[in-house]
Amino acid sequence: MSFNDPNDGTSTGGSTGGYGGSTGAGSGGTGGSAGGTSGGDAGGYGGGTGGTGGLGGSTGGLGGSTGAGAGGLGDGSPGLGGSGAGTGEPGGAGDDFDLHEPSYRRHYTNVGTETAAGTRTYDEARTGYAAGHAAASNPAYADRTYEEVEVDLERSVGSERFGRVREFARHAFEWKRVLAGVALVAGGYWASKKLLGAAGELAEEDEQDCRAYYETHPMRSAGVPYSQARTVYVLGYVAGRNPDYAGRAYDDVEPHLRGGYSGRGTGSYDALRDFGRRGYERSATRGGTA
Repeated sequence: MSFNDPNDGTSTGGSTGGYGGSTGAGSGGTGGSAGGTSGGDAGGYGGGTGGTGGLGGSTGGLGGSTGAGAGGLGDGSPGLGGSGAGTGEPGGAGDDFDLHEPSYRRHYTNVGTETAAGTRTYDEARTGYAAGHAAASNPAYADRTYEEVEVDLERSVGSERFGRVREFARHAFEWKRVLAGVALVAGGYWASKKLLGAAGELAEEDEQDCRAYYETHPMRSAGVPYSQARTVYVLGYVAGRNPDYAGRAYDDVEPHLRGGYSGRGTGSYDALRDFGRRGYERSATRGGTA
């Protein structure tokens, strides 16, 4: 499986498909060069707004944001993109990576240079975010931890490239899983586009507050990466903008946040709950609602 720039729209497909452009079109089953089409025998990586979004061949491609998409990422089985067809179904026409992408961009801006490999650009990191996000959406991986899924991700992305985007894949996988878990418990705002907007609009002063809090927190000395602490902080921050929680203390709403971590293969919430409280109280005190 080949990977080209996800934004250039110039992939021409071939026997193993390509990395679809942002406006990919045409049929992924035969490959070709129509506006970033992808496909071929092993499928391709669906385009952002393409007509058929890299419709898969024998093992399918990762469905695009609004493309059709069938099957999973690359040559593994089960595929990472799933096979949903309806709007809002993982890996199908309604795959919501584009809605989450602002928060992934924000995450990259603040932690991207701290990864072991240090990716050069967001476009490169996007490969990891997209792979992790797709895996979290795939029912075949339900309740499996990131570590259990990672071997499939590495095989699909390629070992050399995956070494540079591993932490971005982990973040997207866990973030998507946590939000899905909270939505299952609480519904409403947690399943809305407003939520995703709030996650991508964290103010710079809040980023700085999270960083400063982390630097003096025991979890830093315990070896917990900043990226994981930040995820819980942002979760609390987003909760603080939930109009359903207006005027409510963190202890009242915390069970919803904890529910996002329960049985979702996302690690422990308890070790980082202080960050959720910090983000929530900072956001709620300002009275901001999304």
